[in-house]
Amino acid sequence: MDTSILERQSLTPDLPDEPQQETGNDLQPMQLAEEAQNLLGYDGLLEQLARPDRRRKMWQKLKELDVMPFTQESVEAYKEDAVRVPFAIWRWVADRVIRLSLIIGVTGLLGCLAAWVVVIPLASFYSFAAMLGGFAVAIVTSIVRAANTPWRFWLTTDIKYYREPIPEFALHTAVELIKIDPSAKFSVCSLYEEQNSIDPFLVMQIREEDGLHDYYLEVWNEPGFAGQREA
Repeated sequence: MDTSILERQSLTPDLPDEPQQETGNDLQPMQLAEEAQNLLGYDGLLEQLARPDRRRKMWQKLKELDVMPFTQESVEAYKEDAVRVPFAIWRWVADRVIRLSLIIGVTGLLGCLAAWVVVIPLASFYSFAAMLGGFAVAIVTSIVRAANTPWRFWLTTDIKYYREPIPEFALHTAVELIKIDPSAKFSVCSLYEEQNSIDPFLVMQIREEDGLHDYYLEVWNEPGFAGQREA
């Protein structure tokens, strides 16, 4: 696939400042969060306080690894381009045969109805033959076309269930980031054609202030990747 479509983000997002919260008592926010977790089993405040620091360290690590996420726009354009089936002259011919056959079949059907109304046996016979032949050719051609057209679709699989090889550079990226945020979820988003995985992405999902976000970090060429980044 043409990975030149993919573009990486050039800037990091605006990161929040360290949270400054009033607790209404003598405890500092982090101390209160830790005691709430230890004594009450409530870790909501601890997670809230830790998230901005984790996010800041996450983006610092991405810059250090030189793997800023691909832009959402370029990923969508790449996926749309990848699922497009290449042009083939035989498919073009098959499409026109199907259309012509349907026209003949529908014309034959209308002829049958007209011949039945005015009772013209010979016209009814030819109309029935045209209807039967037109629809039969259309159905057979459609089946042959579908059977010989590759079906392409994108499928996202949790990385722990992904059974195809993953290059070391992608695994290294995932390992370095999971150390910073153990709650991050990693998956592989692959284009499949006839049960073969093509050009998988390493995707990281993290929770931010406005919800869950997916970041496409790495892409490699299947089958037989060379162990190098494609973009």
